[in-house]
Amino acid sequence: MVDFIRPDGRFDLFGSGGLPGTYEYDYRDTSQITTSQEPILYKKFTTKPLPAGNYEITWNYSWHSDNNTQNFEAGVYLDGALLLESIHKQEPKEKSNIQYVPITGFMRTSLSAGSHTIELKFNSTKVGAGAQMHNSQFRIWRIS
Repeated sequence: MVDFIRPDGRFDLFGSGGLPGTYEYDYRDTSQITTSQEPILYKKFTTKPLPAGNYEITWNYSWHSDNNTQNFEAGVYLDGALLLESIHKQEPKEKSNIQYVPITGFMRTSLSAGSHTIELKFNSTKVGAGAQMHNSQFRIWRIS
């Protein structure tokens, strides 16, 4: 895919003669831990102004919990609205201080012209139990 990115930030999805699109990428490779039961911000990404069109948005992150009897929760927000495709609630079945579980997801949506904000938030469901997030990535590209 990288071979097809043009100097102007656009790329040709299928190589020469394919569907041109706009591509953006952002990441965070540091860890953050919370004991909050309310979602807290882990990563915020604001795009450059984009043309109106249909886009695919992908996200990945790794998570960890300090407690095997409470849920880890996370979600991706687009322009302040929780994406139903992104809701992640999971109870760890074993406790380990070094185990990170990778998660990935995507959605296709129509976006209006302009900048858009993508946020990744997470929380614990038990007071005092730690939930941790690490290595997040966002990718957005125009597909039509």
